[in-house]
Amino acid sequence: AWVREALTEFPGRLVAGLDARNGEVKVAGWQAGSGLKLTDVFSLTFGARYTEDDKLARAGTFFLPAAPGEPTAVVPAGGLCVINPTLAPTVDTCFFTGEDTFSHISWTAGVDWQIQDGMMVYLKSSNGYRSGGQNLRGVDAATQLPFDEEVVTDVELGFKAQLFDVLRLSTAYYHSFYKDVQVSQLPNTPLGATTAVVYQADARVDGLEL
Repeated sequence: AWVREALTEFPGRLVAGLDARNGEVKVAGWQAGSGLKLTDVFSLTFGARYTEDDKLARAGTFFLPAAPGEPTAVVPAGGLCVINPTLAPTVDTCFFTGEDTFSHISWTAGVDWQIQDGMMVYLKSSNGYRSGGQNLRGVDAATQLPFDEEVVTDVELGFKAQLFDVLRLSTAYYHSFYKDVQVSQLPNTPLGATTAVVYQADARVDGLEL
């Protein structure tokens, strides 16, 4: 469905503005996993998932023609198609369309060591992702670009124990590697600030749980 927003204030003029956006997301995938007992004290778990996201977006932003007597110092009298000034400022003509497909294989693998009854050490690693997408609020070539998926891979070392039949201890250290973190920013454009994912960085996170 279309999402519409109206009335934007410019210096010396209140004009009727309109944002029109819609999108479509298709998701397909498969997953598999299993466990394997290697010895009496060691066991292995593993799994994988394939995901494919197809994202289609159609978006437009424009300002309607000025009413008789309205000042036009900022927006032309005939209106303005923000995303492409050469297009007519109407919902049928002022829009851009973007479609991209994002896919990823996520996985997990771990090994457990049962030291004794009620006491275990484990080591595992997992990988996951957040799908990329379209910048529906883009107003120029730079802010209309799609953004890539965000991927994280973590390693976790943990210890679990049942002590004195009444106390349960669980502790873990983990380290996460993030690639292309999706960061929403407010980039400046010739028509002012807008919201877009325009910069994606890498990150590292360490943590301890008890």
